[in-house]
Amino acid sequence: MPDALPLSEQTSTKMLEYLALGLPVISNAYGWAQRYKTAYPERIQILDSNSPPETWTQALQQAPDIRHDRHELHALAWPELLTQMPIWQYLKLSP
Repeated sequence: MPDALPLSEQTSTKMLEYLALGLPVISNAYGWAQRYKTAYPERIQILDSNSPPETWTQALQQAPDIRHDRHELHALAWPELLTQMPIWQYLKLSP
């Protein structure tokens, strides 16, 4: 994902899907991914896109196991995320 607006602020549906399935995530550094890395540091690794192949291999080898208990990720479910969108405040509506 390029670190350029508006792409850097778009929701990464694939990242949310991977987290919801309990899969570890490896991403390049861009705004949205970095914010989620802060929230879920044990599940997301951020690498420089220009990192050598060995770095990516090492990241894969160090990735955490698939999680089967994902209760702490319920806040990432679409109904939860939709209620948090700033558009509701802008429109002065409650979801």
